Amino acid sequence: IYLNGKIREVGEKVFATNGKKADFGSALRSCEEDGATLGTPMNKEESKAIIDTVKQYNQYAYLGIKECETSGQ
Repeated sequence: IYLNGKIREVGEKVFATNGKKADFGSALRSCEEDGATLGTPMNKEESKAIIDTVKQYNQYAYLGIKECETSGQ
């Protein structure tokens, strides 16, 4: 799926943007209100989908990545 670059489907995941600039808290709330989460790329294809969106909109992307409690995981 490719809707003017706003929606990208990669495997089982769908990455979407409204193309607007936002701070982390606003982006997180927007995702949660839609029953979604911030993008969490787990492989090269998913990373590429996010990178392509960042390049298209020339905006930063907030990711749903966090440091694990156990080192190396």
